[in-house]
Amino acid sequence: MTGEARADIEIYDILNYTADYQILTPAQKLNVIKGIQDRTDFGDLVDDLMPGERRLFNNEIIEVTRLQAVAPVLNGARERREARAVGVEVVDLTGNTT
Repeated sequence: MTGEARADIEIYDILNYTADYQILTPAQKLNVIKGIQDRTDFGDLVDDLMPGERRLFNNEIIEVTRLQAVAPVLNGARERREARAVGVEVVDLTGNTT
């Protein structure tokens, strides 16, 4: 790839192969959301993915409207519970709440 993500690579795949993302703790990974994040400590990682923008996700164009964590990024039921406890809506890859 030459500086631009191929259309068939999904957001969570890009994040999972990003060194900056891999070094985050599980608690920090809970802040990963569909296309956006609001933490300044790793804001550069997904700086171009902001609320209200339309982005390719799971081979569909979605518009980000609320804080959502993608369930497959969260490793297990405990992390999903922790995400819900801090107010993050956990969704599957089709955008349905899990």
